[in-house]
Amino acid sequence: MAYRLVENKGDSVAVPQLVIAKLPELEDDWLRVALFVVATGETDPARIAAALRLKSPERAQTALVYWKGAGLLESCGEPQARGGIDAAPAPRAHLTTPEVASAAQGDPAIAGLVQECQALMGGVITQADTNILVSMYLSDGMPVDMILLGVAHFAALGKRSARYIERALLGWQREGIDSGEAAERYLRLLDQRAAHEKETAKLLGLADAKFTKADSRAIAAWYESYGYGPDMIAEAAAYAGEK
Repeated sequence: MAYRLVENKGDSVAVPQLVIAKLPELEDDWLRVALFVVATGETDPARIAAALRLKSPERAQTALVYWKGAGLLESCGEPQARGGIDAAPAPRAHLTTPEVASAAQGDPAIAGLVQECQALMGGVITQADTNILVSMYLSDGMPVDMILLGVAHFAALGKRSARYIERALLGWQREGIDSGEAAERYLRLLDQRAAHEKETAKLLGLADAKFTKADSRAIAAWYESYGYGPDMIAEAAAYAGEK
């Protein structure tokens, strides 16, 4: 028996070619979730699970993570409040190991990210660290090159904890650093600030000084906001004497 598509059978929905291309590798309810999202625009896992009668919202969330990695969806969370570069983020959940594995099937950048991080951090990283790093890419929308620049920077400083790196990079993101290019500019600025602090310590006769965060902010302001140079700092130090 042959079949043909019934014409004009209710409302039609345009299915992205990406969904068709992924059909051979789709698992469980991923196709149903994709079609529902395309048709309704709904992306809340709980509401998707209820509408499609899935066993749990986690099934919908796994599918959403896969389609985010495949390029059908993009992150659009609430913007974070601006704060200091060291401000601690609110407690947050990371992607689970199955979610990371599912997303990696549709996004080869994830495997590349993990491999590069392993090389930069000097060895095999734990699954928990992998989940944290991939969460920054998928959940927080950080570009891979930005994450790798951050990992390289902090690993060179001896800080190889994925949680520490996550906290720092989220701080960068709150400051508006949202690309590899912006991260490169910021790292150059950090190098410049370190050089200014070293120069200031020498001018003040404080060899190997360990400045506080407040001191560092003040020195940065001298050079970057007020345009002070070494001559003015040296003159001010002479005028201050022992103070």
